[in-house]
Amino acid sequence: MNENPFYIVGFMGTGKSTLFSFLKEYGEVIDLDLVIESMTGMEIATYFDRNGESAFRDVESKVLQQVTADYILTGGGVVERSENICWMRERGTMIHLNLPFDMCWNESKILRGHLLKEDGRMFMRCFNDVINYIEKRVYPSMHLNRLKTSPSKSSV
Repeated sequence: MNENPFYIVGFMGTGKSTLFSFLKEYGEVIDLDLVIESMTGMEIATYFDRNGESAFRDVESKVLQQVTADYILTGGGVVERSENICWMRERGTMIHLNLPFDMCWNESKILRGHLLKEDGRMFMRCFNDVINYIEKRVYPSMHLNRLKTSPSKSSV
């Protein structure tokens, strides 16, 4: 196992879970959301409903610091806590998957998660929040082009 894991971050619908089976060919892979669901005995949307976002983020941060693998697929909001960003940066390499809002929305509609219960407004607010966290905390000196899947060439 790699001593310096790759932390795959990105908003819901960017393809983190899709990478799971592909990355298994190259090393050990952990999906943080699956670990949390196993540990709590309930789906993340149910945990959110019963305990709230703050309690979920507490569990998410704790589990992030407990898991080890070559590739760790995180939940979309893991970057909302500075300590999580510091943890991942100090121990490995963060890879940010970035897609336009419309693509994330279309991919995520089938999930029927806590952000999709009402309509797209809350999903869009959370999408923008996560992008802003990433721009300010993960890549503070870079300008991310939201229309591409990676930072623009001029920002590298």
